[in-house]
Amino acid sequence: MYVRIVLQAPCQVGDICGTFVLSYPCAGAFIFVGQEDDIYEFRSADKSGLCSGDGRDFVQLLPDGTLGYDSRGAYGRAIGILSPLRLQTSAIPPRGG
Repeated sequence: MYVRIVLQAPCQVGDICGTFVLSYPCAGAFIFVGQEDDIYEFRSADKSGLCSGDGRDFVQLLPDGTLGYDSRGAYGRAIGILSPLRLQTSAIPPRGG
């Protein structure tokens, strides 16, 4: 399964702090619920597509810079490692004239 999560900072409890897109398809927003030690909890909102059930999503920054991801809910459980998206930038040629 493909998972894309975009988190934005700064973020306060109760704020929409990011979005998610799953490959089957399902998409929505993440609301920041809280933090315990170095584990951050989110709940989904504004879901679209084939999203089913409510759940709790947890992310944790790992020593290698990746994020541990744990999603638990009526749909079951999904655990994985999220890697940062490497954006490729290309040089924009100057306008002639």
